[in-house]
Amino acid sequence: MTEVRIKSVFKGSDADYGRIDLYDGSESLTGLSRAMTLIARAYATRKAVSRTFQIKGVKLFREAPRYGSFIDGIRIVIDDDIFPGTNARDFFRLVEWCFNEAVGNVVDDIDGALNVRMRSAADQLVAAVEEPIKRMHRPITRDEGLTLSIQRTQGAELITYDKYSAMRFQEHIATETTPLVGSVTRFNSLSRWGRIYSEEHERTISFLLSRDMSTAQRARVTKSLSQFDKGHSAEIILHSRLVTVAENRLKRLLVERVTLLPN
Repeated sequence: MTEVRIKSVFKGSDADYGRIDLYDGSESLTGLSRAMTLIARAYATRKAVSRTFQIKGVKLFREAPRYGSFIDGIRIVIDDDIFPGTNARDFFRLVEWCFNEAVGNVVDDIDGALNVRMRSAADQLVAAVEEPIKRMHRPITRDEGLTLSIQRTQGAELITYDKYSAMRFQEHIATETTPLVGSVTRFNSLSRWGRIYSEEHERTISFLLSRDMSTAQRARVTKSLSQFDKGHSAEIILHSRLVTVAENRLKRLLVERVTLLPN
């Protein structure tokens, strides 16, 4: 069995006295539960979905809270016989990555065995957990003195949310397209989600292709990924509406058109 324990810890204001607003706290816990369910299901099955439902071999439990700030615990159990190749280290890394990506933080992309496992689902998964993570922020939006830390039960911190991360759910989507040159590092042709490495930004950036994109343009994305995997030159141009969040952070590309580099 792959078994992990994660806790959410509110600090500041009323949380320091072991209490928090009932409605706001319940909304936050609902968001955390939904986000963790989506991540656990995707990690086990290698497929991302936007709806939560139970599947055989993956169980989540709410564990009894302990005194000290305001603490809730979640226990996740994945049956290795049904979903082989899972482990606690990669699961924690996936949670950390998703929870940072969802608020537009710039972090290293997943790699190694975790990238192989989640390659077709990772970027769609981030989009799916954004709304639950927004709900997790509800107490913070009501009381800016609060912070929310997501931790391993042993105490290692995965991420801390505060009033600044709460602001990053206010997205701005450009009306005009901007060209971005890069190499595709991940792409799922069915979901249309992928990732591109941009030398200009010195990192990978998530993208979503338009539903109306032609087969020929999609083929350019697939070819770029294939060339990148082989270590060859793979740059193409994604003409995209930029999705930015607070501090003008580039969060995502909504791709309208794909063209080749000029000779």
